[in-house]
Amino acid sequence: MYVSLAFLKRNPNLTQQEFMDYWINVHAPMCRRILQPFGCRRYTATFPVASSAQATEGLGLDAVVQLAFDTKEQMEEALASPDFGVEERRKSSAHVFDLTAMRDMVGREHDALL
Repeated sequence: MYVSLAFLKRNPNLTQQEFMDYWINVHAPMCRRILQPFGCRRYTATFPVASSAQATEGLGLDAVVQLAFDTKEQMEEALASPDFGVEERRKSSAHVFDLTAMRDMVGREHDALL
């Protein structure tokens, strides 16, 4: 499985709760509709729980988002597609994320526990 991990900071105009609610209820469903036809197997976000909030402040993170595909080619096609580049998705990303602070990486996933 090939994954894209995005290390995200929320738009500073949003509280952590507003950020989570928007991602879960608006942004993720839209992206899921766009990415599924390209073979996206997983689209998840990990948000810090209260006990780890202080630690994530030091990292400058509000979430880690993961996209997973069977092949690197599927991922590249999906992320380069005009469907993914639509204005609606770009505006949604700008609303919910601090795009200047976004960092990402692509990797190959290996399961240690099966």
